[in-house]
Amino acid sequence: YLKELENLVEEEENSRLNINPNYLKFQQEINADMRAILIDWLIEVNKRFNFQEETLYKAIYIIDSYLSKKIIKRKYLQLLGITSLIISAKLNEIYLPKISNYSDITDKAYDQEEIKKMEEEILKTLNFNLLVPTPLSFYEIISQKLGISDDINKYKFGEFLMQSFMLDNNSLYFSNSIIACAACYIVMKFCKMTNYKTIFDDSFFGHQKSNNETLVKE
Repeated sequence: YLKELENLVEEEENSRLNINPNYLKFQQEINADMRAILIDWLIEVNKRFNFQEETLYKAIYIIDSYLSKKIIKRKYLQLLGITSLIISAKLNEIYLPKISNYSDITDKAYDQEEIKKMEEEILKTLNFNLLVPTPLSFYEIISQKLGISDDINKYKFGEFLMQSFMLDNNSLYFSNSIIACAACYIVMKFCKMTNYKTIFDDSFFGHQKSNNETLVKE
């Protein structure tokens, strides 16, 4: 468990450089509400295609990374969203829908050619830096360590908390490991698990990590 967690932390520290948590301040045509609406829609699309939860989180990372680097017009925001999901699905899924299916799910707001061009644009902008440990990556390991995953209802509660928080642009200010720790902390407190303070131990991540109590509680 420790070695895997340490590797994730190292990958996270590298990938954090790709996101500017203040990007909405320089975006001229989109705001926090539009971002939330887009992600809420993607949650439903992800379910409709029967994709893994991890696919959704990686798509959100791609969206936020792109918007940290490029200004986008409001009319192309949904195109960015669906194309980010396509890229994420290629990384994560075995069975992939046709591009026409993605076009259909946007009510044909964008044709297949626009989607292909957007895919190329995203990949170039992000320089193919797409692999990132998501909140779910951390949550799966941490919840197992803390005994949360022993109870499916507790585990699903934590998943729900993280997914809900990703709609909020304030999630951009926190690392994915802290988001996962905070979800575990809430689950443990809510379910009256006595080991909730374990998450604040200095040795929890195996080395010095800014997994301090202040950040998690914030």
